[in-house]
Amino acid sequence: MFARIVKSLSAALLLLPFVVAQQANAEAGTIQRAIDASQGFTCAIRQNDIAYCSGQNDKSQLGFSSLVPISDPTAVPGLGPVESVTTGSKHACAVGVDGYGYCWGDDSLGQLGTTVSGSQAKRIDLNKKLIDLQAGADYSCALTVDLVVYCWGNLTSNQAYSYNSPVPVQIAGLTSVTAIVVGDRDVCVLTQTLRCWGSITNSISAVEVPNTQDVTSVTVGLDFLCFIKQEIANCLGDNTQGQLGRGNLTSSSEVQPVLGLSSVSKVFAGGQSACAVGVSGSTFCWGNNDNKQVSITSGDQVNRVPSVFPNGISFAVSSSHICALNRDSSIGCVGDNSLSQSGIITSTEVPTGSATNNSILRISTGATQTCAITTSYKLRCWGNIIPDVDPEKQFREVAVGNVSVCAIDMTNKVLCWGSNSAGQLGDNTNKTSLVPVEVQGIPYGAISVKAGYRHFCALAEDRLVYCWGDNLKDQLGYTGTDSKIAVVVPGIASVRSITLGDYHSCLLTLNYRPYCWGDNSKKQIQNSATQKLPLTELAAGNSTELAAGGNNTCFILGDFADSGKLTCMGDNSEAQATGLIAGTYEKVSVSGNSVCANRLSDSKLVCFGSNVSTKLGRTGLKSAIPSEVPGQSRGTVSVGLQHTCYVGPDSALVCWGSNTYGQLASSFGFPKAFRNPTISIAGKANIGEPLKATVTSSNVTNFSYQWYRYLAPTFANGSAIQDAKTDTLILGATELNRRVGIGVVVAKWGATSEEFVSPQTAIVGSPVRLLITPTPVISGKAKVGSILRATTGRWDVGANLTIQWYRGTVAIKGATKSTYKLLPGDAGKQISVYVTGVKVGLPKVVMKSNKTAKVVR
Repeated sequence: MFARIVKSLSAALLLLPFVVAQQANAEAGTIQRAIDASQGFTCAIRQNDIAYCSGQNDKSQLGFSSLVPISDPTAVPGLGPVESVTTGSKHACAVGVDGYGYCWGDDSLGQLGTTVSGSQAKRIDLNKKLIDLQAGADYSCALTVDLVVYCWGNLTSNQAYSYNSPVPVQIAGLTSVTAIVVGDRDVCVLTQTLRCWGSITNSISAVEVPNTQDVTSVTVGLDFLCFIKQEIANCLGDNTQGQLGRGNLTSSSEVQPVLGLSSVSKVFAGGQSACAVGVSGSTFCWGNNDNKQVSITSGDQVNRVPSVFPNGISFAVSSSHICALNRDSSIGCVGDNSLSQSGIITSTEVPTGSATNNSILRISTGATQTCAITTSYKLRCWGNIIPDVDPEKQFREVAVGNVSVCAIDMTNKVLCWGSNSAGQLGDNTNKTSLVPVEVQGIPYGAISVKAGYRHFCALAEDRLVYCWGDNLKDQLGYTGTDSKIAVVVPGIASVRSITLGDYHSCLLTLNYRPYCWGDNSKKQIQNSATQKLPLTELAAGNSTELAAGGNNTCFILGDFADSGKLTCMGDNSEAQATGLIAGTYEKVSVSGNSVCANRLSDSKLVCFGSNVSTKLGRTGLKSAIPSEVPGQSRGTVSVGLQHTCYVGPDSALVCWGSNTYGQLASSFGFPKAFRNPTISIAGKANIGEPLKATVTSSNVTNFSYQWYRYLAPTFANGSAIQDAKTDTLILGATELNRRVGIGVVVAKWGATSEEFVSPQTAIVGSPVRLLITPTPVISGKAKVGSILRATTGRWDVGANLTIQWYRGTVAIKGATKSTYKLLPGDAGKQISVYVTGVKVGLPKVVMKSNKTAKVVR
C-alpha cells in the first residue's frame, strides 16, 4: 500500500516502467503495467488497461458485493480502462483513461468521494480531470489538471479533513503543486520543495521537509517517508521496525540517508517497510519483516537487504506483503497470502495462464510442483519445491519428481534439489537441499534427465544411461540397494531417449527399439507379473516415442503400416491403458493414471484416463476415449499427479487441475513453498480447561507446535509458554486475564516453513468447574464386620465435600462418613463410595470410587 512513484516530475519518469515492460514482450505472457498493494488485497493494471484485483473483499474492495475473498485476480466490475490504480485500507481508486477519478470498496467514512451507493466502481463527485489520484488508509486525495489538491474521507491524525465528497485543500503556501504523495496518515505535495502534513510532521499545516529541492522520487509509509535526491535515498519519521534503514530502531524527525545505498532511482514504502531500485537495476528492501516479506531471515531488517526480486522495476509495499513488477512484465509477491492478496488461483478445470508464462521452451510437472525452461533458458518453478537458485542462471532441461527436481545447466551438469531420502539428489548424501547440488558419477555431460517417483536417470553424451536414487523395484538397472550417486545401467548403449515411471525405467535406442526394466507388477513392461532388468524389449517393432509415468507405459509405433498409433499398457484402473488407441498421435505424456497426447488428425490436444482434480481439462468422470482439452491445439504437454500443464505452438503456458500447493501458479504473483495453514482453536477459554488446535494445510500432516500467551492491555508480542509444544493446552492459573494462541510450523519433504500463528483466543477467565477432582480410594477388607475407609484425596481449596456409601447401585441409608462397617446384609455385594464436591459459583462434581470385591462373611 502507498508505494508510489512521483508521476509528475517528467514524462520520461512516468513512462519508464511501461517502456521496459514493452521491451520484454518476447518473454511476457500476461503483461502487467502497474501494481499497488494494501494489507489484504492487491490490484494491478494489465496491458489492456484493465485493473485486476485479488485478496480480501470484506468491504467490496475488489468491487464485488459477495464480500468473500477472491484468489484469482479478477477485473474490477464497472470500471473501464484506467491509467493508474491505488489501494487504501479497505478501498481502491483509479484514474480512467478519460482522466476522471473512480473509487470502490468501503465508504463508511466517505473515502469513495461520491453519493452514489453500490459495490462497483463509481466516478467520484469531482467533475475535473486528474493528474493523479491516491488512496490513504480511510481517505483519498487527487491532483487536478489545474494543479489543485482535493481530498475526501476521514483524514485523522492532523491531516485536518473529514468530508464525504472531494473538497479543495486550503492550506497556506499550498501553490504550484506538481505532484502529490499519500500515506496511511500523511499527505505530501511537491511544490518547489516537499511539503507534508499529518502524523510525520504532527501538523495540520503543510510543513516543509528540509533539503528536498529537486527530489526525484517520494514515497510515504505508516508514519515515515522516504525520497531520493541526487540518487541518494533519504528517510525520516518512525523507525520502530527499522524502516528508515539506519541500522537501528531509533526514530528521527530529521532527514537521514539509508545506510549502504547509493545510485538509487526509485524508492517505495508501505506499512513499516520500504524498497528501492538502484540505477543499475539492483533491488533492496528493509524494515518490518513480520511476514518475511523483506527477507527469509526472521526479525526486523534494520539495514537494506537484497530483494528477492532482482529484476523488479517497481514495488508495491503493504503492511504484510510486497509485490514487484518485474522486467518481464510479470508480478511476484512475497509475505502474507492468507487472504489470497498475492493472487493465488484456486483449482480449475479450465486451462489458465501462469505467472511464469514467459515463452516456455520446456515444461515438467510432478506431484505438487511445476518447473519450466523459458526460451531464454531461465528456470522458473512454482508449487511445493522452490529452489534457491540464481534466477539468471540458465538451464537446458528440467525434470520434476515426487518431491525432488533435477535440471541440466548450460555446462551439461545435472543439478538436483528437494528431498533426498533415497539419494535422489545424487550428491552422495541423504541431506535435503533447496540449493541445487551436482549429481556425482556421470563422467560425461548430460543430454537429458528424467524423473521417477524417487529416482532419476540421465542420458549422457556417451549415449549411456546413468540412474540414481530409489532402487526398491530394480528401477536403477540392477538388483540391490538405493544409490546416492549416478550408476550406469548395465548392458545397454546407443540410447536415443529415456523416460521413467514411478518404479520402472524405459529407453528408446538409436534404432528405435524400446526397452524397460524395474517394476512390472501392473504389467507396465510385459504381459507377465515378473520384475524385469535391462534388455527387456517392450514390444516387437520400432517406436518413435516412449513415455512412462505412474504404473503405465505408452509408446507410439514407428513401423510404416502402424506409424503414429498409440498403445498404452500397465495399470488400467482409470481406463488409461486399454491397449491400442484409435487414431494417430505424437508427444505423449503419462502420469498419475492419466495420459495426454497430440492427435494428428485434427491437431488437438487430447487426454484420457483419470480425471482427478479435473486434470483432463474438463469436468466429468474418467474416460477411456481421448477427449479434447477445450481450446488447446497441438503442443507440448506434461501430466502431473493432479494437474496438467501445456505449452502451445505460441510458446504460451497454460495449466489446469489441482492448485493445492500453487502448482498452477497464477495470473500474477507466485505461491510460496508453504501456503498459510488454517489454524483453529476449540475449547473454553477458562482456567483448567483444555484447548485443542486443529491445523489444515494442503494435505500436509507434519506439524510442530508452540503455544503463546499475550498480556493485556495490548495483547501483542506473545511470549512462549514453557513446555507447551503439542496441539493441546490445559489453561493454567498463570493465563488468567490473558489471551493465548498457537504457532505452527509446517514440514514437507525435509524442509520446514516459517511459523504461522493462530488468531488469539478470548481473554482467559476464571474456572467454570472444580479443577482438582481426585478419584476416591477405598481401603480395608471386604468382609462382614470389617471397616472400610474412604480417602477423598486433595480437592480444590474451598470445595465442600460430602460422602455417600453404596451397596451395588443403592445408596446405603445413613452411611455418610469416611468409614463404613460392613453388615451381614452386605454379603455378596460390591461396595463403593461417592464423593460430591461443591464450591460457590461452580457446578457440583461427583466422583465415584472403584468397587470393592464381593463382601464375604
